Amino acid sequence: AQAAELLAGALPKPIGEADPGFELVILDAGLAIPLPKEKVEVLRSLAISIIYGDFYRAAEILYEESPDSSSCWDPAAFKRGLAQAFQDCRRNVWEEGFVQVSDTCLRALQLLQYYNVGLDLTLTWTLFGMLSVEGSARQLDPEVDCARAATKYIINLPSLVKEARGASWSTLRNMFAEIVFSSAGLDYWEFRNQLGLVWQSVQG
Repeated sequence: AQAAELLAGALPKPIGEADPGFELVILDAGLAIPLPKEKVEVLRSLAISIIYGDFYRAAEILYEESPDSSSCWDPAAFKRGLAQAFQDCRRNVWEEGFVQVSDTCLRALQLLQYYNVGLDLTLTWTLFGMLSVEGSARQLDPEVDCARAATKYIINLPSLVKEARGASWSTLRNMFAEIVFSSAGLDYWEFRNQLGLVWQSVQG
């Protein structure tokens, strides 16, 4: 708190403008993780799984990318546990407006230790970073949906073809529907909202 106060005092205030009663400070640490092309493709599949609520598929992807899963004594149980951790994390974002990434990370690390699975750290922390950004953004605007904002960059026909090899039927169906809606200039997620469909039902 002391460091935040010092930083806030060091920032110049606009001249001639009334004090709004609060200050918003956004820090950009300038950190970037270079990813090889194959990892980018894996991350794309991971993001699509999270967007459409296919958390078991997201857990499968991370398991498949594990540097060492040979000692895992129950792969299916590990995937179910990790999928539940992801689902609970995203549920907090939508229902409570925040996300406790530390809790999810702790659960993931406990699962790794218990089931003897080595996890790809780059993909894992990138995923947690995505969830953390969404949770932080919803503190400022409860209507923020970072996953929805990302769809225009990764939901397209080439991605649909690539995902056909591993994604669930529900994910492929929703991807196709969103592509059709977008081509007609319509918002697929707004359409779902008008029908009263919540994010949890996207895999239904």
